[in-house]
Amino acid sequence: MIKVDNERVQKLLEGLTSGQISDLLMQLINAMSEEDRKRFADELEPDVAEVFTAAAVSPGKNEGAEEGPTTDAKFLQEFRDIVGDIHGIIMEVGDEEGAYILQEYHWETPSFDPYTLAEDIENCAQKLLPMLERAAKTGEEGEDLFLDMCEALSESIDYYPEYIYTEEGAFFNQAATECSVVWLHLHSETEAQFLDKMIEFIHADHCISFEDSVIQKILVRQRPEAKRREFYQALCARVETDYSFREETATPHTLWHNVYYELAKKFDPERRIAIAEESLGKDWKKGQELVENAVAEDNIERALDICYKTINSYYRKGGGKDSQDEFNLRKTPLFNYYPEVGGDSIISKLYGQWAELADKKGMTQEAELLRIHQVFYTNPSDWTAVKRVFQEAEEAATSALFTAWRKRTLEYQSDCLFSKSIPKNPIWPAWLLDAGWAGEFHVFTEKALAWFDKTVPRKGLRTVHTKSSFHTLTKDEELPAQLSLVADLMALESNPGYKILAYMLETECALRDCRARREWLRKTDTDKLTAAGLEFTRRNILTFIPSPKNMSPNYELAAGWLTAAREIAPKVAGSVLRNWRVEHKRKRNLWRDLRAHGFDV
Repeated sequence: MIKVDNERVQKLLEGLTSGQISDLLMQLINAMSEEDRKRFADELEPDVAEVFTAAAVSPGKNEGAEEGPTTDAKFLQEFRDIVGDIHGIIMEVGDEEGAYILQEYHWETPSFDPYTLAEDIENCAQKLLPMLERAAKTGEEGEDLFLDMCEALSESIDYYPEYIYTEEGAFFNQAATECSVVWLHLHSETEAQFLDKMIEFIHADHCISFEDSVIQKILVRQRPEAKRREFYQALCARVETDYSFREETATPHTLWHNVYYELAKKFDPERRIAIAEESLGKDWKKGQELVENAVAEDNIERALDICYKTINSYYRKGGGKDSQDEFNLRKTPLFNYYPEVGGDSIISKLYGQWAELADKKGMTQEAELLRIHQVFYTNPSDWTAVKRVFQEAEEAATSALFTAWRKRTLEYQSDCLFSKSIPKNPIWPAWLLDAGWAGEFHVFTEKALAWFDKTVPRKGLRTVHTKSSFHTLTKDEELPAQLSLVADLMALESNPGYKILAYMLETECALRDCRARREWLRKTDTDKLTAAGLEFTRRNILTFIPSPKNMSPNYELAAGWLTAAREIAPKVAGSVLRNWRVEHKRKRNLWRDLRAHGFDV
């Protein structure tokens, strides 16, 4: 080995810049022959020789490689620099004026920002992740490297004063979580030891949470099969001996339950089925697999039982009901009027499977009820489909289900996020539903014509407060429910004659969009109803126009209704405009909005 004269090296380091030292090294290497370089490399430390050979002896062989080899010392320096960056981040935590405090204005109470903190740690973790295996082999960093980080971070968070909310702690994102898991595995001799370390790490006395999905992915899918099998065996052994761990694995939606369940699928299918059945009451999604398993075994009785338990679990948990309620096939339908929010194809499919199984067992009434439930869950807004499935139910008692569907369907018509300008739950959708159910749409036409013949009590212009977008409507502000029917009738017209009126009705008076309601409305005498509805609107238009008195600074609603009045009753509109010229002549924004609607004012 080459002996190093530290004094000479020190003189070089003190006398030359880093750039000059680089030039010197380059000139020395270039001055050496290929054989001299090889001989020189043989005298160096192995890892130093590897770097020297890659750079000097065989240049060109590593072309295209992202990075050349580094010595252990250089590697550890880079590794420790990144770890040091994380500790620098942690040191910043706890300072109420530091980088991880949110405070837009000085008078606002500052708040802890765990998201920026997690992002900064994640950036460092992404650099550390590919270095972990080599770092572990050097043995220079202990197995508690990431545990110590979590504990130090928790201590730093505790330094914040009490008025800064930190109860939810901090969290590790994907790469930081993966680093923690991989590091523990690299320092475990067996999978049982790895499991013990994982449990200890996750449940340690710190306030850091991890990405469960990342941990599950590593344990269930990313490692060699032999390792996963050994880990599963360690899990099973711990379940048998550790009561608290057994409770955790028995609780659906927890990390260890999911890992246990997924590994059992690969290595112990019988146990997986047992796990699914035990947790079905709290996790209805496991029912589909259990039903398919029972059907495959031709055990129809068991499949029927699992179908009920699954729907009951969904009804009590996923269905948003009280946990003490029980699903009753004849009395408690599950409606899904908002499929984009809470719909699930598993439930719809399960109703169909359940009905087929009931048919196989000769349970005709149950099968009929189940097909009604399936339509309720799949599309309760399709009145025609609901009517058809009720008509096909020839043996089952369906009155309770129909009553529940009718009530919920009528509520749905005006079940909007914001208050509308008409009374809630107007009567006419009930008339239409009942007439269509009986196949007597003319009955609805007669009732609606008589309803349109009524005159709204004259109270002058409506009083509407528009300073807030979320005001509560009063009786004086409400428009008559007949206008919601006029809105639907005009929506059926491909080219309504009164476009501004149609727009105002759609904006302020329309019920929730329901294709089935309008499909059934088309089956009535719409020509007569539209004419009567327009006459009703013309006769009462003065009552519908809101007064500008309490409006400020936006008069769009008043201008819009006056424009609609000009379409259908121009004399009334002219009279109102003349009165406004006197009463509201100083409201410049009113005249601005009227001009925008084409009034010459």
